[in-house]
Amino acid sequence: MAIRKIRKIGDPVLRETSSNVGDIDKSVLGLVSDMLDTLENEGGVGLAAPQIGITKRIIIVRYEDKVDTYIDPEIEALENKKVEEDEGCLSIYSIQGFQVKRYPKIKIKATNLKGNTEEF
Repeated sequence: MAIRKIRKIGDPVLRETSSNVGDIDKSVLGLVSDMLDTLENEGGVGLAAPQIGITKRIIIVRYEDKVDTYIDPEIEALENKKVEEDEGCLSIYSIQGFQVKRYPKIKIKATNLKGNTEEF
């Protein structure tokens, strides 16, 4: 559909709390299509809706040859200890060697584009 502008570090929208999506309608499907076009254009691995200025809880993630969409994701840490890793976010492209602490094992519960709940 359309390639959207990636919001960069310092943009206030990146600090806003995103709202739940709820029902998956044509506007949500259009937004996801724009996110996919933007991800392809930028060559990224993942993209969250706030990165294109939309404060909705939608993320898309590329893994190998597949891109998955997660609506209203809930993340649960399965370990207490975090590990430090390089960050590869499209919104902070200009910072080299940026390190982020993350849990090495998590459980995700989210809705897919068909409206079904997935947990993994």
